[in-house]
Amino acid sequence: MLNRQAVSVSLEANLPGKIKEVRINHRKNILAIDVEHRDAAETLHQLTMLGQMKVRAYLSPGQGASVGVIYDVDLAIPDANLPILIKPATGGAIIKQVSRLGKSRCVKLVFQGDCDPVHVKVGHFRHAVRPFEPRPLQCRKCLRIGHVSSVCGRGTVCSKCAGPHDAEDCNEGVLKCANCQGANDASSKTCPRLVQERKVLQQMVKNPSSHKDASAKVRRHRRSRRRRSSNAVGVKDGQDH
Repeated sequence: MLNRQAVSVSLEANLPGKIKEVRINHRKNILAIDVEHRDAAETLHQLTMLGQMKVRAYLSPGQGASVGVIYDVDLAIPDANLPILIKPATGGAIIKQVSRLGKSRCVKLVFQGDCDPVHVKVGHFRHAVRPFEPRPLQCRKCLRIGHVSSVCGRGTVCSKCAGPHDAEDCNEGVLKCANCQGANDASSKTCPRLVQERKVLQQMVKNPSSHKDASAKVRRHRRSRRRRSSNAVGVKDGQDH
């Protein structure tokens, strides 16, 4: 259970008078903290503890920023050294934020402006910048999309058959997804629900917006494609007769 008073005391101790508001997203286990100035955000970004609670801080890209990712960055490089080593390969590009994705060899970069550069340099070596595509948030316990296992109040669900047990203990021979009810593993990239969620997240990155607005836009686009497909079939059938 989050101790809100302890968090408030810790924030005030680190940034006296600079915190505007704290918002809680229980599903994602996230605290969104609004501050008065950019320097306060940079101070928050360095925090690893709030009271007795371990935290991992990151900055929101905000408006007028683009996000890319580079691969095969040596794990031996300390995370604190990444902003020092990673520089634009050409003039004009400005890197606002650098962060390794978990314990992987992938590093996320936030650039000032609407377009990612083609390359950056890690030390003296060039790395291609690829578009950043966020992964859908999926609970490892109940397998539902949109929250994390640390805040899940549901029971364990098998990713293979949707039964109430761990996948390692599954004896079913037929796949059944707990989300789409289809013949696929619930964590499979081909699951229609996960495919849909990836499109929503991509829309949120492409045009910064809320999850609700991005979902509505993706649904409108899907309905529009279905209408065009239906009209095309109707025209073809009419020509055949």
